[in-house]
Amino acid sequence: MAFTVCTWNINSVRLREPLVLKLLEQEAPDVLCLQECKSPTDKIPTESFAALGYSLIARGDRKSTRLNSSHTSI
Repeated sequence: MAFTVCTWNINSVRLREPLVLKLLEQEAPDVLCLQECKSPTDKIPTESFAALGYSLIARGDRKSTRLNSSHTSI
């Protein structure tokens, strides 16, 4: 079974949320890994990612948050 993984050193997920949504809509990766989110986990815009069918796992603090997102079809 093949699947697609995208990784991105995003350097602020809140600032680039529209770009992440565009990537998810156009490329529809099975897994998206974001590094350097620069946001506390409770401030990550999880609702917009969930609306596209992605579940989220966030870990870290303001300086080193990592976000892993998996599409529900896996």
